[in-house]
Amino acid sequence: MKRPHLIAALCFAIAGLFYLAGLSNDYLVGFLVLGVGFEIAAWANVARASREKRAD
Repeated sequence: MKRPHLIAALCFAIAGLFYLAGLSNDYLVGFLVLGVGFEIAAWANVARASREKRAD
């Protein structure tokens, strides 16, 4: 993956949008679960980039 931090930032932005949508909608739990999923994906990208950087 060439730009893991860019992908992580995008995942954090999507998670934030899901959190905001959940606050203004009746489907709070569903949007929060989707947001948490994207946030976990973002942290996984950050961790993977950190491991790759140490390996180099």
